[in-house]
Amino acid sequence: RCLGLVASFFAPVFALILNLGSRYLLSHWRLFVAGWLPPGAWTVAIDCVGQQQRVWRFPQTFLTGVATLPPDSSGVGLLKLDIAAVYLVSTFAVTGTGAIILAAAQEFAAQRQRQRGGEGEQEPETLWHLGLFILHGAAPALAERAAAVVPPSSSAWRLAPGQADG
Repeated sequence: RCLGLVASFFAPVFALILNLGSRYLLSHWRLFVAGWLPPGAWTVAIDCVGQQQRVWRFPQTFLTGVATLPPDSSGVGLLKLDIAAVYLVSTFAVTGTGAIILAAAQEFAAQRQRQRGGEGEQEPETLWHLGLFILHGAAPALAERAAAVVPPSSSAWRLAPGQADG
């Protein structure tokens, strides 16, 4: 039950992360892994310690029963596949979003630098520009509609020609 619940709950989150971040996954994969793996492993390890110390426990009726570490004195394995999946998936939902924002900010800054070339000082960009830049990479028409509703101060957020595919 737990794995199905995790899959159904996080499917829309993963779809959103994949849609917004697919153009950054290959070029910034280290950022995604470094942002996800240490905190994900930490939360799983803390869960194992919490169960071993009997700080908390999870009812067996909601779990698959698959455990990867040797059982404790009560015969229950400390690292349960279901719980590890919940922690790793939820950690990726948070850190994946952060990685998309950081990767997009790096690319946006590089694009702005290329656009400026030898020109003098230009108007500073805002978070709205960055948000439009991220959205334009995933759904250009939607970004254009959002920009029409709340016009940005410049068109710097639009992807450069040929940049849409990453």
